[in-house]
Amino acid sequence: MSFNNSKDIFNDESIVSRHINNRRYIHKSPQQKVSPVKPDAFVYPEQEKALSLVQIDGLSEREIWDIGDNKIFKNAHKSSKEKFKTIARADMIVRNLKALNISGFCIKRDNAGFDRHVTAISNMEKRLFANQLSLSCKLVIRLDY
Repeated sequence: MSFNNSKDIFNDESIVSRHINNRRYIHKSPQQKVSPVKPDAFVYPEQEKALSLVQIDGLSEREIWDIGDNKIFKNAHKSSKEKFKTIARADMIVRNLKALNISGFCIKRDNAGFDRHVTAISNMEKRLFANQLSLSCKLVIRLDY
């Protein structure tokens, strides 16, 4: 996966990520599955109109995890045993998502709620859309978790 040189450009070479805060979204034996990330990681609540992602090009690993902990999951409940809120992420290159020819697919950086926020929508039923995304991602496990 190659990163863009500029943090401010959003294009087909941009890398977007879906942060994950629950082990149930990751297959127990990721190497034995078609995708290590379960489609449920990409299913967004009915009240939301689009899938929330983050553009991560040019960011350090620490900055990427901090977005998950301090922006995306800042209000998520965390038990006393959990040190971090974000345990993994699903990274995708925009070009590869567009190549899937998903019905009505649109992806854009909108900075809604925080800088680098990206939304993705489709005319496809949410579960089918989630399945397509899960097949197109690279799982990154947080090493300091």
